[in-house]
Amino acid sequence: MIAIWRELIAADSDARPQVEYAMALVYETGQGVEWNELRAAELYASSGLPEALTNLALMYAEGRGVDHDPTRAAALWQAAAEQGHVFASFNLGLAYYNGQGVEQNAQRALELIYDAGLGGCPKPSGRSVSSMKRASGLRSTSKRRRSGASGQPPLVMGWRPRPCRIC
Repeated sequence: MIAIWRELIAADSDARPQVEYAMALVYETGQGVEWNELRAAELYASSGLPEALTNLALMYAEGRGVDHDPTRAAALWQAAAEQGHVFASFNLGLAYYNGQGVEQNAQRALELIYDAGLGGCPKPSGRSVSSMKRASGLRSTSKRRRSGASGQPPLVMGWRPRPCRIC
C-alpha cells in the first residue's frame, strides 16, 4: 500500500493531496513505515487539505516534529477553519480562550467553539462553556447559579481542554 501511495505522489496525480495526507498519518504514527514526525509535517504542509492543516497545527502547538510555535498553529487552524473544517474552528477557539498564539479573547473563543458545535464537532461540557462565559463577561441564560465558598462563581483557572484530532 505504501509503495502505491509513493507512486501516486511521484506521478503528481489528482489524488496527490489525499495521498500526502494519508502518508503523513502513517509517518506520524509509524504504522508501516519508520516513525518520522518531521516527514509527517512536510506531507501535511504539502497536502494543503484542511484536515492536514489541522493536524499540522496540532504538531506546532505541541512541538512534535517541528518547533513549538503556537502562532503558526493558530494561523494554520485559521486557514483550515476558513475552509469549513470544524475541528480547526474548535481548536482555534481553544487557542483564543487560552491566549496561545493569538491574543486572548474569550468572546471570539465562544463564537468559534459554538460554530464548531453547529458544524458537528463534539461539544464541550457545560462546565467548560460556563467558565468561558464567565471569562468573557457573558451572562448565563441558566436560572440556576452556582457559587464558590466566597459566594463568587467558581473559576476554572487550571482548565486546559485538549485540541481535537481528526485521525
